[in-house]
Order: sequence, then C-alpha cells, then structure tokens
Amino acid sequence: MKKTSSHAVAGRIKAVGYARVSTPEQAEKDLSLPAQMASIRRYAQDRGLALAGEFVERGVSGTDDNRPEFRRMLEEIYRPNSEVGMVIVTHGSRFMRNATRARVHKEQLRRHGIRVLAIQQTVSDDPNGHFAEGMFELIDQLESETNGVRTRAGMAENARQGYFNGSRPPFGFRVEKIATSAGPKNKLVIEPAEAELVREVFRQYLAGSGAKSTARHMNQRGLLYRKRLWTRDLVLRLVSDTGVVGKYIWGRLDSRGNCIRPESEWIPMVVERIVDDEIFQMVQDLRLRRDPGRNSGRLPSSPLFLAGLLRCSLCGDTCQLESSGKLDPNGEPYRYYNCRKFCRTGKEACAGYRIAVETLDSAIVSHIAEHVFTAERCHEILREFVEDQGILRQKTAEQRRLLERERDELGKRLERWYERIETDSELGDVGAERLRELKAKRDEVLRTLAKLKPMHSVPPYLYKPETIQRFQGRLREAFLGGDRATARVYLQNLVDHIVVGEDEIIIEARAGAALAMMSASGSTPPEATKGEVLADVVDWRPQQGSNLRPWL
Repeated sequence: MKKTSSHAVAGRIKAVGYARVSTPEQAEKDLSLPAQMASIRRYAQDRGLALAGEFVERGVSGTDDNRPEFRRMLEEIYRPNSEVGMVIVTHGSRFMRNATRARVHKEQLRRHGIRVLAIQQTVSDDPNGHFAEGMFELIDQLESETNGVRTRAGMAENARQGYFNGSRPPFGFRVEKIATSAGPKNKLVIEPAEAELVREVFRQYLAGSGAKSTARHMNQRGLLYRKRLWTRDLVLRLVSDTGVVGKYIWGRLDSRGNCIRPESEWIPMVVERIVDDEIFQMVQDLRLRRDPGRNSGRLPSSPLFLAGLLRCSLCGDTCQLESSGKLDPNGEPYRYYNCRKFCRTGKEACAGYRIAVETLDSAIVSHIAEHVFTAERCHEILREFVEDQGILRQKTAEQRRLLERERDELGKRLERWYERIETDSELGDVGAERLRELKAKRDEVLRTLAKLKPMHSVPPYLYKPETIQRFQGRLREAFLGGDRATARVYLQNLVDHIVVGEDEIIIEARAGAALAMMSASGSTPPEATKGEVLADVVDWRPQQGSNLRPWL
C-alpha cells in the first residue's frame, strides 16, 4: 500500500461536511438534513476544525457514487493545494451504502491523507479500526438492500391495487390523488393535451414516417414532448408502450442493476386507453417489418397507394408506376400500374397490362370496404379457424402426452441409477456421468413441455353479429373516410397481394389479420377480459394454400 507522507497529512488541516437523504420527500418534509448539518458543525467546532465546505445531497440514493454533490465534494478535496484532510458525516450510511464502493473511495482518500469520519460510528485509524469500519459498511449495505426488498414488496402491492408508484407519469397521463382508507394514493388518468399528441405520433408513424421522421414532423409543428424536442428514441418508446392501450407495466426496469427484469416480475396496471388495440398492433407489426435485424428488405417507400401489393397475372412479377408522358387536364402526367417486367424489359418478357392508378385505387378501396369482408365471409373465416385450431389442439395434446411419458420414464431411470450408486460404490465416475446424461435429457424435455402453451377456444362474442358489424364499420370508416394514410395501413395489414389481369382482379386477403381485428373491434367484451384469446393469430395462414378461395 502506498503510504502518505507526513508533510501531506500535516498540510490538510480543514474538513468538509457531507449530508444526504435518499428521497425527495425526505428532503422536503424531513428535518434530517438540518439535523445532520447541525451535528457536523457542532462536532467540528468542538474539535477546533474549520469547515471548508458543506455538501448536501437532497433525495439521492447512496447505493452508488453518481451523485452531484458527492462528485463536487471529491473535486474540491482532490484539487491541487486543497487543505481538506477530513470528511465528516453523521453516519457511514450517509457517505455510501455500497460496501465495495465505500472501501474503494475511502482507500483513495486515505492515500491522499484524507479520512472519512462517521460521528455515530467512531473507530480508530488503525487495522482494528479499519476492520470495524468495514463491518459497519457491510451492515449499512445489508440494511439498504433489506429496505429495498421491503419497499419493493409494498410498491408491488400498491401497483396490483391499481395505484401509481412513481412521481413522473408516462406520456399521455397525469397523476391524480385519490383518497383511500390507507391515505392518499396516486392514480394515472389521461392528460387530454398529451393524449392527442400520442394519437398524432401513432398517425404519423402509421402514415409511413419512420421514428426519426415522425420526431422531426412533431418538432417542426411545435408539438413538443413536455417542452423537449422529440427524438427517434422517444417516438419508439412511446409507440411500444402498452400503457397507451390500457396496460401500464410497473416493475419492468431494475433501476439498481439498470436492466430489464424477467417478465414474470412485471405487474400490469389497468389504465384508461388512449389508442385502440387495433392501431397499436398495426404499429407493432410495422415496426417488425421495418426492423433491419429481422428483415433484410424494407416496406415500400413509394407514395403509390397499392405499392408492394400488385402482381401481374401473366408472369407473377410485381407491378410498378408507368407514365405515358402525356398530361391530364390538370397538367399532371397520366399514371398507370403495369407489370415491372414489361416496364423494364419489354413485351418480349411479358405483355403486361396497363390500368390507371386512380381507377384501380378507388376500385380496390371500394371493393374491400363493401364486398370482401361481408358477414358471410367473416363467419367462414371463423369456421375455418375453429377447424384448424381443433386439429392443432389435438396435435399439441398428443405431443404433450408423449413428452410427459418421456419425462416420467426418465424420472424412473434416474431413481434406479441413484439406488445403484448407493448400493454399488464401484460405479463411481461411470454412474455420475450417466446421471448427468439423464438429467440433461430430462431438463430438455421439461423445457420443451414449458413451451407448449394451451390453445384457447374462440371467444363466443366473436360470433355475435354486432362484433362483425363493428369490424365492418371500422373498415368502411378506414377505407372510405378520406384518410389515405390510414387506409393504406389497413390495406397492408389485411391484404397479402392483389393479382391484376385484363379481365379480372383477385384480392388475396390475410384471414388471420382480419380475425385479429375482429377480436379487437369496438370495446372489449366481458368474455375477452382474460386476455388469452387470439394473441398469436395475426400471422395465421397468410398464404393461398391454406386460406379461403380468392375473393373477387
């Protein structure tokens, strides 16, 4: 250990006082801070020490050293020609509640001839005193961690009862005080002005803007995030927050470890919804499709309404924009959809078929809104889904029976090997190796069993006429309401592709997406409150091979 020179120690004749409380509430209401500083001044005065500075930390945890006043104090102490030779605190826990970091800082200070002195935990400056000081530090850390466990348990119960624990509500909400038998509690309620900004962010994102473009658009219009500029990360955080659809999650982040807790430890709280489930799910699907880590390609950025959906009936290639070079009465060039292969190679590759953009757009929108998802077809989607679900349920049950049989057999084999090892000491390493193999197999079977989730029945409310009527009403509103951005998003979700021919147009829909939208249409019926129905149906049967027949 590097020893401090007597000259350096002698030159440090002053002290600083450091006081801290852990929460803002303590800083505002408690008398602890004034009492701490009064005790420090009295201690210094009784011993003839001059206080070179007082550093007061208001509402900051002592579990780490990332504290503004603590850092400022260290800068003052370590500056050249500093005369500070002692840091005075009322209790060691005020300096640090992390034994490892406390030891590191105290050792660094000691090497500079500076001692940390706790008034209520006086120890000698020798090996025995350092040992006692280390024990105090461990006790302080234990007390902090124990308090943390108790506090989290109380906050978890508070969240289960639907009350908000934090001081800063999520965007779109405000905190409202509620009188209860246990005293005032915080409840999350919608903040109308922010809620409208939330809806605008979702509208912009669905309209084809990326997170960065959405942030720029909001900033340019002066629609700020609580007096701050929007950023890409703020947009992505908002559009992925389940709180906007009525399910706020408490306990997701472990602030001490700065990491995400296991999902089993999350506590959902029911709050007022700002965005419909249907819109929220569309945004999540859109994010997945835009994620370069999941998809090497990206969504078409073309302004064309049907971009990425059209297929040529002659060659199967996609369709693109084609212009004749002539101008319409408004001075705009005539625009057509035509086969990509025809446009790029010529009629030798494909004869192609030209159709006006406006004509095809309006025909597709009108047909989907009024004819594709009729009540009869919606019922047919439900019937086919129920049939497929029944087959999958049988296969899942059979697979579960086989795995359970294998699990039980492996358990019996393990018991037999344990008995052999107990009675035959010569098995030794051979027996131990065999036990490891059997345990590994059994663990693998148990992991597979855990992944087999039970399939739930289609909720009865989906069969009701009013559910289908709500779904149809939403489609008509989306496609015929005049908002092309919303209509395009619905189209991208509901339609797999459209085959364009000279005498027919075939629209192949995504039945699974339609079923998911039916499930989310309107207010959530009582039967659906368990939250276990149709959670994974969005990608169900996307291809023609297992879908309904082409819808003309």
